[in-house]
Amino acid sequence: MSENIVKYCVPTLAVFKSANLFSIEINDKKNIYKEISDINKCVVKLGVRVMPLYEKSNRMLIYVYRPKLIQKDFENSLCKSLLKEKGYCNKCVYTCIACLRKRINKEKDLNIKKDIGEFIKIKIKQLKSLIAMTIVQGYS
Repeated sequence: MSENIVKYCVPTLAVFKSANLFSIEINDKKNIYKEISDINKCVVKLGVRVMPLYEKSNRMLIYVYRPKLIQKDFENSLCKSLLKEKGYCNKCVYTCIACLRKRINKEKDLNIKKDIGEFIKIKIKQLKSLIAMTIVQGYS
């Protein structure tokens, strides 16, 4: 998984973006969670967190993020209004991400692309491509 983090999350690692997403195939669920835990032990001191956001069958959507940058994003008035509109009342990054994770795992049609977009700060056009890719990969 480390290779995928480097391959797909350089903007987050280099502090250019708040967060990135990528999907991986999982063969050994227990091992993946251990690997995520081990990676977090290394990157947490750099201000980065890695977490599984969504899991289905043999695929997992991994979220790599910088809590301090996301907190700064939350200070944006447009972001605040969108989060409030979508029911994210708490301003705590971790609570909002936990809520996002819960919503993603409940949604059947992944109709929460704006929610995800605010958490990874990408353009809606890019996000539609991401959603299309995840659907093709079996997340719908």
